[in-house]
Amino acid sequence: MQWMKNSVFIAAFYFMALSAESQHALPDTVLQLDGVTIFSERSGSAKGLLTVSLDSITRDQHPGADLAELIQGFSAAYVKNYGEGTLSTLSVRGTSANHTGLYWNGIKLSPPNIGYVDLSLIQGNFFQDVSIMFGGASPMFGSNAIGGSIQLNNKPVFDPTGLKGRISFSGGSFSRLNSAGNLSLSKGKLYSNTAFSIAGSENDFPYSDLYKKDARMPHAGYFKTGFLQDIAFQLPRNQYIMASAWFQYADREIPPTLLETVSSAIQLDRSWRTMLTWKDFNAKSTWEAKAAWIEEFTRYSDSLSGIYSVIRCQTFNAVFEGYYHLFRNASLSGGLDFSSEYADLDYYSSPAGQQKLAAFAAWVQSFSGSSWKLSLNVRQELQSGYPIPFLYAIGAEGRLLKILTGRASFSRNFRAPTFNERYWRPGGNPALLPESSYNAEAGFRIIPLPENVTTFLDFTGFSSWVDNWILWLPGEGGLWSVENAQRVWARGVEVRLNVTRQFRYIKANAMGAYTFSASTNRKKLFELDQSFNKQLIYTPVHRFAFRAGAEWQGFSLYLKGNFSSRVYTTRDNSASLSPWFLLDAILAKSVFVTKRFPLMIQLNLENILDTEYSITPYRPMPGFNVLITIALNINEENK
Repeated sequence: MQWMKNSVFIAAFYFMALSAESQHALPDTVLQLDGVTIFSERSGSAKGLLTVSLDSITRDQHPGADLAELIQGFSAAYVKNYGEGTLSTLSVRGTSANHTGLYWNGIKLSPPNIGYVDLSLIQGNFFQDVSIMFGGASPMFGSNAIGGSIQLNNKPVFDPTGLKGRISFSGGSFSRLNSAGNLSLSKGKLYSNTAFSIAGSENDFPYSDLYKKDARMPHAGYFKTGFLQDIAFQLPRNQYIMASAWFQYADREIPPTLLETVSSAIQLDRSWRTMLTWKDFNAKSTWEAKAAWIEEFTRYSDSLSGIYSVIRCQTFNAVFEGYYHLFRNASLSGGLDFSSEYADLDYYSSPAGQQKLAAFAAWVQSFSGSSWKLSLNVRQELQSGYPIPFLYAIGAEGRLLKILTGRASFSRNFRAPTFNERYWRPGGNPALLPESSYNAEAGFRIIPLPENVTTFLDFTGFSSWVDNWILWLPGEGGLWSVENAQRVWARGVEVRLNVTRQFRYIKANAMGAYTFSASTNRKKLFELDQSFNKQLIYTPVHRFAFRAGAEWQGFSLYLKGNFSSRVYTTRDNSASLSPWFLLDAILAKSVFVTKRFPLMIQLNLENILDTEYSITPYRPMPGFNVLITIALNINEENK
């Protein structure tokens, strides 16, 4: 394919550019750090919510990985995709992909036509901090964040950290080639962060067809590339300004299902995301202003079915917010959030647009002599066309015993209907109401204190009621239409364990995450509605992920497992996909070719049990495959 020639050329260009900037670097050994929880400022005002962050072990084990792959490496959240290299979405706590918000430095990324972002088009190495905030976050961020939210954050560092970065090259099964890199420079009042990625594959993995005959997946190749650039300048009196530009491109062949013999479908995705940020730090206050411009372009063509569709979306978002430390134990924050959204699709009668204005505020109260903190978040959005409820969140967290902390939260959240749900022809419904939910959760963390051991155990129980759940339903003449059709109750528990122990020469680590999520329809559309009290489609009741391994004298060996229980593919639960379990192994060695250039050589053995499985009907997934990676680490401290 042409993508192989393109990828070689682009990889060489990026490598030469980064090498030119880092040719005088003097690297040091690379230390793997345990996972930590890092909050963006608005997220930090929401007490009582569980947040899980991407750790350095997961980053190293998945070089050049997209966000969908990384999330499965450090959480038990459910990632749904339509085959290797195709659309990937995240469902949290029994809700849908539309109920998971995605935010870049606090700016919403979801396009207005569909309301979610393809996670296979988001590169993990582009961001310093990647975290999942579980639970309702609409009072902080607005529409979508009912089940959870993904936070992608980059912040400038104005200290003498010098030049740091990593460049990796990977190759493996099915003609898979990846290259990714990031390089940050902090020198005086200048900060620069550069990241790139290139990925491509023929993706012609073997599988068994409906007649159990061996075959290779046809017409499934993909090519993806992108870059992100942050440049920040420190200004007088504790201020800075940062400009960010993020480009992403993907060209993907859509493979046939098991019910089809051939496919000619091709999808091209292109996005530009830019942001300008000003921030002012003071002893008792912080002020921040952000403006972002986002353009999304998608072209889908299928010569066999005569389909040619073009989608154009544009979003402008401006946010001004401030934080003020009122007195010793209390702080107040708030701001305004304005957005203007536009979408032009062939399936709309005319281009669609809307403007929204939101005001939000938060109060955080701590108590003298106690570790407990309380928070109150409120938000009101103004939008023509439908009413938006007043949103609020009340949360608390603090220490119960010496080794035990607790947390609790209650919130009201909502999701606005997307442009497709309102204006699609035929079937769209301009009279749709927003979905509204009440979310409650409570949990605790146990932190034992033995020597040479870092351990914590998290336990969370959650429940949410979602009214006016939007659903596409079949109608007369085989036409589908959209309605506020369901009331959904999602409830369950989450358990997370992390143990790190340092022996004399060996560092051992084990992580496990389990989610039980019952998510059922509690509203009958008619008397004999067979979906009543049934589990929602594509929502597994049980999810489990683990990682266990050790490091010794530059060697590391880890095993990773990922389990999903049965998922139903019909609303009456009469059809389902079988449960599956995947097991991976990762072996790595740090090598010092010279004192200046430490290398990491890594072997990923994926799906070593060669499990046959599908995440969506009639779309097989790859069996056993191999990926080999060489990574160069750069770490030069300023003198």
